[in-house]
Amino acid sequence: MNFFLGFFLSCLAVVVEAADLSSILNDAYKNDPTYLEAEANFNALKEAYPQALANVLPNLSFVANAATSNIDVGFIKGGGNALVSPGTQNYSSQTYTVNLTQPIFNFSYFSQVKQANQQVKQATADFFAAKQDLILRTSQAYFAVLSAQDAYAFALANKSDLENQLKETKARFSSGLETKAGIDAAQAAYDGSLALEISTRYDVENTKAALRVLTGYDIQRINSLNNRKLALLMPAPLNVETWIQKSNQQNLTLQSARFAMMAAREEVKVNVSGHLPTVNLVGDYTKQTGNFFGAINYDGGTVGVQLAVPIYSGGEVNSQVRQAKFRYLQASQKVEKAYRDTFVSARQNFNNVISDISKVKADQQSLLSSQSALSSMKASYKMGTRTITDVLSSIKEVYAAKQGLAEDTYTYILDTLSLKKEVGILSNKDIDALNEWLGG
Repeated sequence: MNFFLGFFLSCLAVVVEAADLSSILNDAYKNDPTYLEAEANFNALKEAYPQALANVLPNLSFVANAATSNIDVGFIKGGGNALVSPGTQNYSSQTYTVNLTQPIFNFSYFSQVKQANQQVKQATADFFAAKQDLILRTSQAYFAVLSAQDAYAFALANKSDLENQLKETKARFSSGLETKAGIDAAQAAYDGSLALEISTRYDVENTKAALRVLTGYDIQRINSLNNRKLALLMPAPLNVETWIQKSNQQNLTLQSARFAMMAAREEVKVNVSGHLPTVNLVGDYTKQTGNFFGAINYDGGTVGVQLAVPIYSGGEVNSQVRQAKFRYLQASQKVEKAYRDTFVSARQNFNNVISDISKVKADQQSLLSSQSALSSMKASYKMGTRTITDVLSSIKEVYAAKQGLAEDTYTYILDTLSLKKEVGILSNKDIDALNEWLGG
């Protein structure tokens, strides 16, 4: 009985306990299909280097052959062989051969090794880019849930305020202090709040479903942002050119494009090698035994240098070289595009962070002002110097200010992460630091 009670309580604890951003990210590493696909692709592409390297290393093979022959032996009249009797004879032989090939000069193989090295570097950059992308996607999904929850909470509070205001308006109408038009305005505002409550409630469910795509399981509760812990931090250093320079050096998408271009350059060399000779060191050792027309016991080996010179291939090599050069040109243009995109994105994200901080500070002041204005408006309404329409408008402004502050705060956080991703430094440490702002 105690065991089942403990098991039930432990399951209940899992449901009730709120998840934080770090734990959700750790689960996303294990369950997000996009990231796992990138990880598998990275592990597959890493094998390009050992495969290319194998071509320049010694190739050793062993071949064994055993055979049995049945031969009908007959002699012309008057002829014969004293060593062989007429009739069916059975003979057997065994051959064992060891072959060795070691490339001495093969420009294609050497270029393929260099190409594979660049391809592995590209795959590494792509994988770490996928990791940073997951960090950002998880953060975006997490704060989308928080934003939806805030909107729902604001909608509930707004409905409650409008409901109270409607009751007060009806009471004033009964006392002859309010008109029928005032009641209609208050009722319309309250009815609108009901619709907003419904839509925001479903927005919460939808954003949680999007978070489930990353983790593979439903998350009931997540830690909210603690505004008392929130720090509005300017980019350091506060110099946009420094961030642009960092992005040029460290942006993973740009690095990947550069490695792809260098791999394409090696591909040109691989195809040019179709015009060049190859030189291999070759050797073999053979042992043969048998009883064909007497005992056979042979041991022998050879060692030599093999030269192969291409003479004419119907123009295929020239075509492949031209094709590879165009591929290299294509890759170089991708580098240029990635560079320009990075240049613009780094500047935009830097400016966005600075702008976001200003917006959050302005939103904080706007909220205080709108709350103060609402208090004054309600007092004036009771004194009869303001109408119900003025009060309803002030209530709307208060909740718009709350919503704007929440959204701009989340935007600031995500833009800060985007800036770090743009310069290739976004990591789990940033999420752990951000996690300190959640809960409590």
